[in-house]
Order: sequence, then structure tokens, then C-alpha cells
Amino acid sequence: MLRPVILSAVGLCSVAALFAQLRPAPSSKPAGAKAPSTLSFNEHIQPILADNCYACHGLDSGSRKAELRLDRFEHATAKRKDGPPAII
Repeated sequence: MLRPVILSAVGLCSVAALFAQLRPAPSSKPAGAKAPSTLSFNEHIQPILADNCYACHGLDSGSRKAELRLDRFEHATAKRKDGPPAII
């Protein structure tokens, strides 16, 4: 069973872009190919965040917005001082 990935309402990363990229393109898998049974942060989630979020929420603390760091699992899933974790 897939473990759900839920983004909190921080409004900084596009939820639509995240889910559009999680859904494979029609021609990206051969017919009959199965979806992964579990999601991996490094394999499935991190590439999406790298393409869409790291410019403002990555390693560089000088350009980081809203004190939200998403480039490491432990930062992306840590409880934020102003609310729940960005990724649950």
C-alpha cells in the first residue's frame, strides 16, 4: 500500500505540480507495469522537489524562504515552529 504524502498549507510549493509529476505520463510505463508498492523520499519525492522547490527551499540558507528547507528528509518532515511539518 502506498504511504500518503500530504503537504501542509504552507503555500510555497505548488501542490498541483507535485501531484501532476507523481502521476506517470501515459507513455512513461509499458502497458501492465505496476506502480511501486511504497514511495521513497529519495527516489520519488526528492526529484520533484528539486525541480520545483529547491531554488527557494534548498541548501542555501541565504536564499531560503519561510525558513523551510526541503532538500533533506529530516528537514522536510520536521515539525515547524509555526505549524505542522511541510511533508507528512
